[in-house]
Amino acid sequence: MWPGLRTRIAAISLLAETLRGERDRRVVERLATQLLAEAERAGRAIDDVVALAIPASAGAPHEDIVVGTVMADAVRCVESVAAHRAVTVVTHDRGRSVRIVGDRHQLVAAVAALLDNAVRHSAPGASVELSSESVGDEVRIAVRDHGCGMSADELDAIATDHSAHRDGGHGDGGHGDGGHGDGGHAGGLLVARHVATRHGGYVTAASAPGAGATFALHLPRVRRRVRSGAAPPP
Repeated sequence: MWPGLRTRIAAISLLAETLRGERDRRVVERLATQLLAEAERAGRAIDDVVALAIPASAGAPHEDIVVGTVMADAVRCVESVAAHRAVTVVTHDRGRSVRIVGDRHQLVAAVAALLDNAVRHSAPGASVELSSESVGDEVRIAVRDHGCGMSADELDAIATDHSAHRDGGHGDGGHGDGGHGDGGHAGGLLVARHVATRHGGYVTAASAPGAGATFALHLPRVRRRVRSGAAPPP
């Protein structure tokens, strides 16, 4: 079973067991909120499994998509978890009107997976930044957290598919304190890399101890058709 899904099911089981027989209304409400959050994360983990089960060679459906809608949908996917952890997701969308071609559901899942990791590795009261910009023939969708960051060795460790499969899922490293832990980003990175590959793109990662981490999804942009004699779009 996909490690992230296994973790979510175990958490749901534990919360349900604790909730059973509890008579304090405040405790019941708190546990019910946590149970709902875990159920939503389990749903996203299932989406990740489905996305990863599709061979990269199958290609991606050709749907014309506005980057801003992908970002907005991804933020909605993590808003309950972010609220539960008192983390604010801030959006900078200079490239929101840029268009890309692909599978909207998979693209949203990829960005949401990176956002989910960033939120989980942020301390209460911290912010996570989601940005987009057009750079040449591609659009860059980046997720940045302000946690403790990672060393060059840790970045190298999650830069391979082998490491991502080994540590995959959503580990508990740095839970609630802004730490990253070993393999904490691997699950989300694996999903993002798989989706990027299917869309002719790639993923980059940058971090340094004490400086947080930034993971970016690079995808080919759709250039508007230029009329004869008109200047090309920026």
